[in-house]
Amino acid sequence: MSFWKGLIDNMANGKEPPTNAPIATLLYYGICSYGLSPAFLYRMIEARRENLEVNQFGTVDELEKYGEETSGSLINLTVETLRSQGDFNNDAYLAASHIGMAQGICTVLRATAFHARRGEVYFPLELIRKFGAKESTIVRGQVTSELKEASKALANVAHAHLKEASQASQKVTGPERIALTQSIPCQRFLARLRKRDYNVLNPRLLRKDGLLPLSLVSRKLFGLL
Repeated sequence: MSFWKGLIDNMANGKEPPTNAPIATLLYYGICSYGLSPAFLYRMIEARRENLEVNQFGTVDELEKYGEETSGSLINLTVETLRSQGDFNNDAYLAASHIGMAQGICTVLRATAFHARRGEVYFPLELIRKFGAKESTIVRGQVTSELKEASKALANVAHAHLKEASQASQKVTGPERIALTQSIPCQRFLARLRKRDYNVLNPRLLRKDGLLPLSLVSRKLFGLL
């Protein structure tokens, strides 16, 4: 992580990266050509560094913060890549941050069954305790009403962020609006989770959403993107 932080420090000061670092070269091009904010790159690096030491999210706030600083930063960089030159739309940044938080939550929900098979639990401890669920039953793959209630509560937080993102994105009319379509996979996953009665251990939730491309194309055709 220190390596990447050092590279971004140099690029932010106008120093070209070494020729044997192709990813850094592309980032430098993005900073120079599209005005990408190094701050978002710093946020992602720092969040990933801190997460290396995290075995389980303690609170929902911690998970939201991680989602905003990783997924949210990446979406914000996409917004900056697509926006018109010199155009700064605060509503696009706001929507991107909320989508990032929703993505972080949906990732934890979707990956619960996968992590459980490995004896790991990333589900926020705060909700596990609040609803009386137990990590021991989760890693054994046992579905309980307590876990379903905790999952529903966490999904509702993601829904709230998507609602905020939707309200903000309605004020975005430029080309950067396409970056905000990253909310759609979250919407579709939450619908699938609700359909399965918030059973996050259902293995079907790990399957790819085969209809997602069709959903995106249809929205584009009907002018909903």
